[in-house]
Amino acid sequence: MASGILKQRYGDQPMPSQRRKGIPNSRRMEIDENVFKMECRLLYVHSVRVSAAAKNLTTLQEDIRRKQRKVARGWISKHLDETKEQFVDLLSQCKGDALTIRTILDTGETNPRHQVLKRSLSEGNRRHSQPKQKSNCENCSLTSQRSLELEKEKQKLDKRCLETKQRVEALEKELEDLRRKLSGLLGPEKHNEVTPPSEDAILSSVSDLYQQEWSDAFRELKSRFQDKDEQYIVACLLDLLMEIQKTCKEISVKKQVLTETPINSNSETYRIVEVDSKITKQGLSESSLMMENKRHVSTHLKNWLPWPELSDYIHVTATLCYIIRCMDVCWQMTNHNPRLIFDASSNEKAVLKPTEFRKYKREGNFLDFVVWPKVVDENGKVIAAGIAEGS
Repeated sequence: MASGILKQRYGDQPMPSQRRKGIPNSRRMEIDENVFKMECRLLYVHSVRVSAAAKNLTTLQEDIRRKQRKVARGWISKHLDETKEQFVDLLSQCKGDALTIRTILDTGETNPRHQVLKRSLSEGNRRHSQPKQKSNCENCSLTSQRSLELEKEKQKLDKRCLETKQRVEALEKELEDLRRKLSGLLGPEKHNEVTPPSEDAILSSVSDLYQQEWSDAFRELKSRFQDKDEQYIVACLLDLLMEIQKTCKEISVKKQVLTETPINSNSETYRIVEVDSKITKQGLSESSLMMENKRHVSTHLKNWLPWPELSDYIHVTATLCYIIRCMDVCWQMTNHNPRLIFDASSNEKAVLKPTEFRKYKREGNFLDFVVWPKVVDENGKVIAAGIAEGS
């Protein structure tokens, strides 16, 4: 293989090795044979490395796709950046090996210091290709056969090198597409494009939350805490709602600060903000939104429980749905401009004003306890009346 390449490059020009004296022909042929083996072995090693790298690149590519799909469904991939770096490093190594193979095939040399030995090799092959004495006929036949074998091997390597090069180019293009899609999914500009719900839509959600999830959770807790009175259950659900609103407000403030400050993507704060930001995305399906809310509930649930005895019953279906729905509504209210707030504050035995609270069950002109908070804006203006028990 190397003989044919060197012959195309130098032709019949005199080479430095032709003027060397004092080295027997047998010794020269031994050197030439060693150079043959060295170059063939080098080509084989690089081709094996390229083939192995191509398989590893395919594996990493599938891993990146799988993690990208998880990211699209709302999961947080801790090793995605590491996998991408492995992919880029392996791709760079594969390019280097492919370039080495191409250099050997195009120039017939990998190291300038081997040039004299390769020219000596070309000289020996050229001499043995000519008719000589009968004692050299067998050597000529073997050399010719070896040259044919090397030429076939060269053609195979050329084909594999071309296939590997095409595969590397395709992988590079696909990697760039994946990077662009990943940037589109995780980029901060995605959150800025989300249109927040209107005030009417939020108030409708607040009404549905009380009529549906609150009512179901109330009945469920009342059946489990039969020794507790109705006011105890109402206070429990109200405290849960107010604690969730407090948590959403804290996270919203952190997010506003962090969007203007460079932070480490591996930090815990970044992951919390990223998860909560996903809740406001329009593209999330209902199941994905429920999954994100459940994950957030499991993180903050212990801080929200007003009484320790609730910890054994809080994971029942209706109560958990109430908590998740509260977090969804509170998050919408927190991110609305101007911000909407649940307000459960009231003076004991204060006059029950119809503009602030509607009556729950008992008739009366004075407020006994708050059942459902009113909705106000940042200036304290009542947007939607709450519900309170009269006395």
